[in-house]
Amino acid sequence: DMLLAMTYDQRGRHSTMQFAKSHIKTTEDTAGFPMNKLCLGVPFYGRDIDSGEAATFADIVKTAGGTVDPEKNVVGNQYYNGCSMLEKKVKLAKKHKLAGIMVWEVAQDVHPSNPQSLLTCLHSVVTSTSSSETKPTKEEL
Repeated sequence: DMLLAMTYDQRGRHSTMQFAKSHIKTTEDTAGFPMNKLCLGVPFYGRDIDSGEAATFADIVKTAGGTVDPEKNVVGNQYYNGCSMLEKKVKLAKKHKLAGIMVWEVAQDVHPSNPQSLLTCLHSVVTSTSSSETKPTKEEL
């Protein structure tokens, strides 16, 4: 059994690193909860910062003309988790010895053959962080 933490879907800039850290801290402060049973949730969609309207990551990429900057988490008014943010969240999960990352929802991604794919990004990040014992920097956390 695991706790799949829905650490996304807030109004405004949803799924921020601050919200992920806050959820982990709250869970750590819960006496006796095994952190290796917690999965940190990440979205494959965005939310309009003002209206809260959702858009799939595939639609965000399309709106951006086929390419989004992996270092950014916003296109127009749509806030989402880009590849760089996902990498930071994987490292955060590793640092706190969580069970892993949970995605909502993979069908909202672009096709995995697309270099913009968040699933491909996550695969790359998980494989590289699993094969190295690189500690995340203070900036990444």
